[in-house]
Amino acid sequence: MSLTPFTKDDIMSLGNKLEDYHTVFYTFWELAGVFYDDDCPTAYVKFSRDGKPIVAVGTEFWANLTLREKLFIICHECLHVILHHDIRKGDDIKGATPKLVNIAQDIVINELIVDAFGFDRIDIRNWKNLCWIDTCFKYHQLIARNETYSYYLEKLIHEGDTDN
Repeated sequence: MSLTPFTKDDIMSLGNKLEDYHTVFYTFWELAGVFYDDDCPTAYVKFSRDGKPIVAVGTEFWANLTLREKLFIICHECLHVILHHDIRKGDDIKGATPKLVNIAQDIVINELIVDAFGFDRIDIRNWKNLCWIDTCFKYHQLIARNETYSYYLEKLIHEGDTDN
């Protein structure tokens, strides 16, 4: 894995724009280590040995995003940390798999970003390929909004449309 750090100017420029959504995003972005990862197809967050969050984005992936999409991705990765998704792995839910856990967590985060932080999913060019209630459940009208990842995980195990 080859990680290349973002420049301080890039971090500051994006951080200033994140303030428009919530201070927590700006603060997270400034405190995290931020890197390009040539081996990563999209983006991820993990923790260093000292507990500092590390955000990594695929170089080509990042280069092809609009500014609004970059801000969405930053907010998305920040919320994985805030919601403690690193320790919530579905171990207590029968039928959970890492893929389903990730989908359930992404549903919570994506819906929250739109509902609470002023994003509109149509600003994300490939939003239909991401995890939302209506893209992950065939009968999405029966799925409650603003629920926990455990709720969505159980629903995905029993009735999800995870081929999408």
